[in-house]
Amino acid sequence: MIRVQIDGNVAELTLARALRRNALDTEMLISVSEVLGRLAADDGVSVAIVMGEGGCFCAGLDRDELRSDDADIRRQVYSASRRFHRAVVGFPKPIVAAIDGYALGTGFDLAVLCDIRVATDRATFGHPEIRLGGVPLFTPLKLVVGDGWARRLCLDGTPIDAATAERIGLVTDVVTPDQLGERARTVAASITEAPLAALRETKALFAAHPSPESWLVTDHDDVFENGRTIGRRAERD
Repeated sequence: MIRVQIDGNVAELTLARALRRNALDTEMLISVSEVLGRLAADDGVSVAIVMGEGGCFCAGLDRDELRSDDADIRRQVYSASRRFHRAVVGFPKPIVAAIDGYALGTGFDLAVLCDIRVATDRATFGHPEIRLGGVPLFTPLKLVVGDGWARRLCLDGTPIDAATAERIGLVTDVVTPDQLGERARTVAASITEAPLAALRETKALFAAHPSPESWLVTDHDDVFENGRTIGRRAERD
């Protein structure tokens, strides 16, 4: 459910679960983590592009797994999500998110954790899980759009459109759907003009202040450990 294509020193990762709006189940979370691990070690790759198929970036975590009656399944989702978030934020090379359609919940997290975001004019961003009892990932969003807009997006739950996303600095480019792939590849190609060593050092600076572990534990791990996700506890509250 993850397609990978490498063209020169640019790798393209496509979330390929269009019938579920590319919702991330445990298998996909693990697959993305494994692919990023391989690409991190491949000195022939300088930049990664992440996109979704079927006119949708990613609608979030798979709710069937989050709401499962099987506690083992819910624990597997937590473990895979924990690994996934660290794989994305810790990827030592630039990641460009090419966003079409929905980027919601963990799909929104994925976009935010990338370094550069380009979007179509029909893209939608948001944390609707707050209305179902889920607790959104706050800190990396604050680092991108500022405290005020991060609070608005995390507390309100109302999605924003591409024009608003561009205005607040969430995305750098807004294009038509047929232009998205080309624009993302143009951005990636520009980045590859820099030496890989310089790109790695620059990414290390991004991760230094604050260190991802300083907020992943509270923003992500503790949320899952305490059941503050879209799951059975949220349904009971």
